[in-house]
Amino acid sequence: MPRFLSDVPHEIYRRRAFAIAAIVTGLFLILFASLPLLFRSNPFLSLRTPAYEEIATEVLGNLVQSSSFPLLIASIVFSIWGVSVYLRCLDAVLRRRLVVIAAICTLWMIEVIVKYKSFTPAYASLLWYLYYVPMTLIPILCQLCGFRLAGLERRRPWRRYRNVLWALAGIIILFVLTNDLHHQVFCFDPASDNWSSDYTYGWGYVLVFVWSVANFVGFFILIGLSSSYRIRRFTFTAVLVFCAGVFFAVSYALRVPWVWRLNFSLVYCIFCVVVLEICLESGVFPRITTLRASSIHCRLTSRS
Repeated sequence: MPRFLSDVPHEIYRRRAFAIAAIVTGLFLILFASLPLLFRSNPFLSLRTPAYEEIATEVLGNLVQSSSFPLLIASIVFSIWGVSVYLRCLDAVLRRRLVVIAAICTLWMIEVIVKYKSFTPAYASLLWYLYYVPMTLIPILCQLCGFRLAGLERRRPWRRYRNVLWALAGIIILFVLTNDLHHQVFCFDPASDNWSSDYTYGWGYVLVFVWSVANFVGFFILIGLSSSYRIRRFTFTAVLVFCAGVFFAVSYALRVPWVWRLNFSLVYCIFCVVVLEICLESGVFPRITTLRASSIHCRLTSRS
């Protein structure tokens, strides 16, 4: 086993996982309680200012009957997956990064739900640009997981390379968020009523796409070099899922009809989570198996 991995009692995982699950549950309860307040100014809900109970019923019914409901379910699933990863992943650094990815996916789904309820073009465009924050951060976090598996983080050149990656990620995010000033990522007429669908892609969008693909390719190269021959067979499955994701992203950018009708954010997160789950279950990421957890528990019991 590599030196950067260490045995951690499984009971500690259980207590921490339950604590995180309780926090996530509390955050979702706060979200459900605040949704009526966020949507209270929606003129389509009522012609007057209704009471909290009335608008809560309307908001809940609207969420269930609209396309926001699958996103709400997905946000809960991604948060549960994050707790599961925290419980199963052995290495502390990898565990934190995978949990951050799960948190980003969860917050992204909530952000998409809020965007569907936006009332002004400026507010909707800002939430639209915020999509590219997780699309920039998730690939770099995946590549950093590859750094961890390959044992490169302790080497100074690779630490500098990691700092360069974070700096480039910050520049890309800032460039996308300021698209209204230069329109080099998305080109559209802000005065048009159909600007949300009548737009073209600029060279900045190509930059974001190349950034994402380059980071994911680096991730697969690193885990391929750090994995044994037995595990590489399972890595190939993850690569196939990644190729399917690239095909979906290109088809969505080209506005293929059947792809254009899907929710890009939801499908993007599903592909990422499936790839990472394959890596965890196949042993690419070090994980605690049932047998290993039992042996750790027996050692702790014998010591006491």
